[in-house]
Order: sequence, then structure tokens, then C-alpha cells
Amino acid sequence: MRLPEIRSALHVLASGIEAKGMTAEAGKLRSLADETKRRPAVRRAPARSMPMTPAIEDRIRDTALAHPSWSMERIGAYVGVSGGRVSEVLAGFRQ
Repeated sequence: MRLPEIRSALHVLASGIEAKGMTAEAGKLRSLADETKRRPAVRRAPARSMPMTPAIEDRIRDTALAHPSWSMERIGAYVGVSGGRVSEVLAGFRQ
């Protein structure tokens, strides 16, 4: 069972319990069911890298060819993106 299914089952149980007059217990079940909801994603830090463009991708590839001994982190620092973005471009995930 996944969390949405568990949440639905708890709400059904809460309704059944409430019908029997146990409103406090039903409220507690509903409260527990609501705790299974995922909190919205919140970006905590601003993005530091510039948006990826075809020109930046080409520059990453050219830099990697010109400097094969450089690490991805160094190529990223040279181009102005993260080492992870360099890895994505060189692996073919960014085309």
C-alpha cells in the first residue's frame, strides 16, 4: 500500500468511527491521515549556475577536448556552470 491509499483508508475509517459518535477519535485519524501528505517543494537557495544554452554546451565540449586532463569541476568553473552540468553535457544528457 502506498501513502495515498493509506491516507484514503484512514479517512474511510475516520468516517466510520465518527458515525458511531466518536468524533474526537475520528478527528485524530483525519489529522494522522493529513500528516502523510508530502510537503510542497521549496527552493531553499537561489540557483548559482547560469541557464544551460546550446552555446554553453558547445563551450563545455570544446573545453573538455582542449583540456582532457581537467576535471569536470574545473571545466565547470572555467565555463561558469557546476561540475554536474558538465557531466550531463559530456555524458549526452544535455543535447
